[in-house]
Amino acid sequence: MVKQQIPYYFLPLQLDTDAQILYHSNFANMAEVIETVLQSFAKHAPSHTQLVIKNHPLDFGLVNFRKLITEYVEALGLAGRTVYLESGHISTLISHALGMVTVNSTSGAHALELNCPTITLADPIYNMPGLTYQGGLDTFWTQAIAPDEELFQAFRNTVMVTTQINGSLYCEFGTKLAAGNAARFITSRTIAFGETT
Repeated sequence: MVKQQIPYYFLPLQLDTDAQILYHSNFANMAEVIETVLQSFAKHAPSHTQLVIKNHPLDFGLVNFRKLITEYVEALGLAGRTVYLESGHISTLISHALGMVTVNSTSGAHALELNCPTITLADPIYNMPGLTYQGGLDTFWTQAIAPDEELFQAFRNTVMVTTQINGSLYCEFGTKLAAGNAARFITSRTIAFGETT
């Protein structure tokens, strides 16, 4: 017997100390984000759906999100409609979601790449018509559509060529990749502008 998947929306958390939250959003912290999203979900999301909330992988555990979410769930009558995860494979979670809610995380761009309907609660670089849902959160639950794949590829290519250096700070391979690409970028800028070292 095949177990049927429960349809769900996805909310990956960001860090409270993230500059994107502190300076580039209307939220003071993730507790406010969770409350806002859960209130909207309770009132406007289809009753057969769930909300999966995943903690950030670098969270230090200073806030007990499980307890906080449980309190909100009880107050909003959402028992059985939310799942909280301390960890999980984000690509898999996004790929199977009906849609993703984010403030302004880079995971939003990842959701667009995976063709997942996405709404942002702030204004990151990828928040534009054709990519993210432009209506409010309350209507996202029932009206969201997938991003335009051709537009996303054009956006991705533009960002990669003009603003990004490929790499990561979270593993040795990623750090070496970032260092090598940064060196090539700096060298090409020096040659292009005729600067001397």
